[in-house]
Amino acid sequence: MKRLAAPIPHPLTLSPQTSKPSPIPRPSGWPLVLLFLLLLAFGGGCRRPPAGPEAQLEKARQSLEAGRVDEAIGELETIIAQEPNHLEARLLLGEALGKAGRWSEAVEQYQAATVLHPDAAEAFYGLGQAAFQADQMEKALTAFAQGVRLDPDGRDAYADAIAQVAQAGLEAGERQLENGEIASAITLLQAVTRLAPDQTRAHFLLGNALVQSGNPANLPQAVEAYQQVLKQEPDNAAAQTNLGVAYYQMGELDKAVAAYRDALALDPEDAETHYLLGAALLQKEQLEEARQEFETALAQDAQLAPAYIGLGNLYLLQGNPKQAVAYLEQARPLAPNSPELYFALGQAHAQLGQKEEARAALQQFLSLNPPQMWREQGEKLLQELGE
Repeated sequence: MKRLAAPIPHPLTLSPQTSKPSPIPRPSGWPLVLLFLLLLAFGGGCRRPPAGPEAQLEKARQSLEAGRVDEAIGELETIIAQEPNHLEARLLLGEALGKAGRWSEAVEQYQAATVLHPDAAEAFYGLGQAAFQADQMEKALTAFAQGVRLDPDGRDAYADAIAQVAQAGLEAGERQLENGEIASAITLLQAVTRLAPDQTRAHFLLGNALVQSGNPANLPQAVEAYQQVLKQEPDNAAAQTNLGVAYYQMGELDKAVAAYRDALALDPEDAETHYLLGAALLQKEQLEEARQEFETALAQDAQLAPAYIGLGNLYLLQGNPKQAVAYLEQARPLAPNSPELYFALGQAHAQLGQKEEARAALQQFLSLNPPQMWREQGEKLLQELGE
């Protein structure tokens, strides 16, 4: 709006009677009122300008420190409504919501902060704490790990929280593994190992979960997990044995045999590892060495059914089905639901010409839902027996 030019003042006229200027007429009351109203209308009053976000943030911080949590939350929500990208406001709102026990909402605020500011380590640390309190374990582990990656020095400040979350994640992963929730256990234990790479039990359980998944693609990761355990605990016989199992399932029999032998050097009284070594040697057709390992396993644990089955399979390979049946029958009361046992019995009785016994064993085998490859072999053998 253009300014009006200032009026040129008239020169004062001197009265001939006096050298003093004539008095200026006093305006009436109405012009003063109009002037006041105009000043108000055009902002000429003394109103205080609205506070900026930083002033509002400081006020919210003071409210939070004074224990006025709900008031602080309201103030911070107002700031975020005006400036959604305001990092400090979101972090402080997450803290305030946590103090109010509203952890799920705190997670949402910290999560938004990490999306808007993906390089803000403090947002990830805050998310880790809130997610842990909200019982969102995987998110807590992942958030803390990302916070450490962005700001390794910040790990010391959150050391207690990180240790607590890692331990809780480890325990939750172990429970999932015990309950057969393999996929969930793998995801959680992987998160634990990323956050706490020195947690050997997490690596060990992760290896177990990967092997138990039955997915061949997971076996190389299982090998890495067991190797990580052995790197920190070279005398861990269980990790050596399970490393052998992973190699065996990968078909790397020489590596499996080496791992089992290393495990037995650490714990020569482990009957199960003797059996596993015997099974690997049997696959390599080193029958005499395999027999010795199976017999050693049974000398240490006479209730170890797989060792009896191993000997039964060994004698089948040697063309001695009668001796095979003798060992397999000893396994029957110990492992009444073993598909491998009944498949071997079916083969042994068939070789002996005992068709009825062979059919019964193979029918029992098929009723136990064996792997598809075994099922096809069992059905083929039944057909050959004239079912």
